[in-house]
Amino acid sequence: MLKWADMQKLSRDELIEAYDREGRNVGSIGCSFIRDEIFQRDLAEQGDRMERMTREMKRLTKVIAWLTVAIAVLTAISTYWIIAET
Repeated sequence: MLKWADMQKLSRDELIEAYDREGRNVGSIGCSFIRDEIFQRDLAEQGDRMERMTREMKRLTKVIAWLTVAIAVLTAISTYWIIAET
């Protein structure tokens, strides 16, 4: 049986292998802690991806805002020059 500290050191693939190994000798209820650990790691990985995506969306929103301001300024300058020439 795996100890909690030892389980934390295992990779996801090693956890799945341990689950398969333990599952041969014990009922599925006895291995639920390994299955739960795999699920929690998957959840944590998904959360990390969501946080990275959120940061990227925030950065892109700022870029779009600055580009919008730049376009507005250039449009105002262009309009002024057109009016000044007539």
